[in-house]
Amino acid sequence: MRKQRLIVVLIVLFLLTMATGYVIFRTNIDVETKGKTAAAKNLEVIFKSVDTPTEVYSTDASAIISENRKNLDIYVPNLMKKGAYAEFPVTIKNVGTLPAKLQSINQYSIGNTAIWVDYRGISVLDQVLYPNDERNFFVRVTLLKEINVSSIKFDFHINFNYIQAK
Repeated sequence: MRKQRLIVVLIVLFLLTMATGYVIFRTNIDVETKGKTAAAKNLEVIFKSVDTPTEVYSTDASAIISENRKNLDIYVPNLMKKGAYAEFPVTIKNVGTLPAKLQSINQYSIGNTAIWVDYRGISVLDQVLYPNDERNFFVRVTLLKEINVSSIKFDFHINFNYIQAK
């Protein structure tokens, strides 16, 4: 019976110690913000705008920025002869909080060796784009050689990959 009492007393003391320790060591953090809060740093560069293209021996060319503003779709339906081109003025903007550098340009659905896509005014790792900075450049789609059709259709998708600038 003494052993049982001792065990009960030890269990009660253990539970009291645990409860006291919990009360002493628990942490309440109340955060009150006034004005601006600290924002997470992020890397985000978007296509801001694309203007009407300049066309030489080309008609009806157009470009559309995706809804998330990360991709640019270009459609050139009528390149009529060798040397024909459509040149699109494009503006990008760093809307993130970190400086960025262009790491790579991805072009999808090209697959035609008669077509050349050139970027004028922008290149990989060439210039730092600081937060809220904009950069203007041109995307030119050119027909390099004659093809035995009256005109050639061409559409593709562009995506830029950025890295944090140091």
